[in-house]
Amino acid sequence: MSVKRSFDGEGQKDYSVDLHGVKDDPRSGIDDETILLRSWSSICAGATLWGLENSPQIAMSGRPVQSRISRHSYGVCFHTLFDKSQGHQESDRIRGSRGEWRAANQMGWFLRQGDHIREGRTYGENLWASIQVGFFDSGNIDFSDQLYYCADDVPPSRKGPSVELLCEVEYGIDKSKPWMEKSYKNPLTKEKWRDATFTLQFEPGSASILFKVFYKGEQVAYTRAKYANDS
Repeated sequence: MSVKRSFDGEGQKDYSVDLHGVKDDPRSGIDDETILLRSWSSICAGATLWGLENSPQIAMSGRPVQSRISRHSYGVCFHTLFDKSQGHQESDRIRGSRGEWRAANQMGWFLRQGDHIREGRTYGENLWASIQVGFFDSGNIDFSDQLYYCADDVPPSRKGPSVELLCEVEYGIDKSKPWMEKSYKNPLTKEKWRDATFTLQFEPGSASILFKVFYKGEQVAYTRAKYANDS
């Protein structure tokens, strides 16, 4: 491997790198055994990874790079008990199924910008949904959950303009399952409710994120999403 142009201190200039013995692949940007890179840091990282991943000694033990640095924060949106001292805004205040005041649009972050993304590690969060089902109800009750990302150095505690949707999963569970949850009455409306707790899991991989949803240990939904412009 050789670099056609030497480093001149301008980090944003393009550089061409010769990859001797590598078959041309225009889809990957490799032409005449040469690949164009956008910065010196890309050359260093690319050369190192290519050399390591194509080493005969390492090939038998698998790829050596098992973590990366996250350029974004990833999390979910939820509501919690309203507490003005925690910075909750009046515009987010909603009534809960028990008659209490709650703060909507709150963010919980699985992974923060600058954290190591380690393959094989699972991040989880329990969220609950208040539902109304009766003994004679049949069919499915529908839900949806979303995974968000943010490019801010410090992600906000509230969902705002800098928080963007990465992916969404929609699913249904048979109404007979949440009917087994303990019921309670809203003291204001006298309506009967039940709370169903779902576990959201976030599994980062080398090229994509697996987002799963579980109810009572059973997987009820999943989707796979690419990282938010992390390449």
